[in-house]
Amino acid sequence: MKIQLIESTVGQSARHQFAVSYVINDTIAIDAGCIGFMHPIARQQQLRHVLLTHSHLDHIASLPVFLENVYSTTGEPIVLCAGEQTQRAVQSHVFNDEVWPDLVRIGQTEAPFFTWQTLREFEEFSIGQLSVTPIPLDHLIPTFGFLIDDGHTSIAIVSDTAPVTRAWDFLNRQSNLSAVFLELSFPESMAGLARHTMHLTPSTFLQEQRKLKKNVAWFAVHLKATLREEILRDFSAISHSPIVVAEPGTEYSF
Repeated sequence: MKIQLIESTVGQSARHQFAVSYVINDTIAIDAGCIGFMHPIARQQQLRHVLLTHSHLDHIASLPVFLENVYSTTGEPIVLCAGEQTQRAVQSHVFNDEVWPDLVRIGQTEAPFFTWQTLREFEEFSIGQLSVTPIPLDHLIPTFGFLIDDGHTSIAIVSDTAPVTRAWDFLNRQSNLSAVFLELSFPESMAGLARHTMHLTPSTFLQEQRKLKKNVAWFAVHLKATLREEILRDFSAISHSPIVVAEPGTEYSF
């Protein structure tokens, strides 16, 4: 299984992650923060399913642009996979003719831009040879992480979340889990803001790690760009193990 965190910057700051998108095996995206800006457009056209963790802007910012870039009047529409509240938020606040044309309404008389697939917690579904399980997290709005399993190995994308229990209970039962991509948004000096926005700091990141009783590869993601160096200093000060930050543009294979 291949997974890549997509670059969200222009120029030489590719290490910074301003918006969130992952691409798995070239054909499935998790979140649409920046997939609409991938070059060349042929890379976008390979994607057929987009799994949305939640509707916050850094996770959906390029979704309208992406759907326009890959629109076809002859092929199958993109499948957007999301929970019910995420669907309502995207429809109400994005595809409302004010922020962006109402693609659902237009798709009723023209070739559809996309179809919705409704996700429910822990309800496994298949995309080609992969099985996907939405994992409920603890964020300001209903948010999913995802377990992606190709039959040999599995990886977990643990998106925006405060400390959580059920996700780790579920992941502890996965015998072939190889890697976890876990958010790490704020330094310790902003622990209060992290609590209010329901994100992790180095200390709570380490607490979450200890909840998983498995030897897996860990990747930190979602570091706030202007706080990256402070976050890394804080982590080094409290951990004996170095942190691995997933680098945008790098392809990881499991």
